[in-house]
Amino acid sequence: MESKELVVGNIDLIPLLLGTTVSMIVGYASLKLLQKIVMNEKFHLFAFYCWAVGLAIIFFTISQ
Repeated sequence: MESKELVVGNIDLIPLLLGTTVSMIVGYASLKLLQKIVMNEKFHLFAFYCWAVGLAIIFFTISQ
């Protein structure tokens, strides 16, 4: 299969550029927030968040 066969139909450029721009802004903001957390030596708070999300996902998966 060639790459030109993967694209089906027309691709709208505006939604593609908008999605790329929004994801770039959110990614940059997330990295800045992570940098701020690390610099303030409050990285242990992120560990609690990871534990909470991990346990919630495990509970949700088991309960199905």
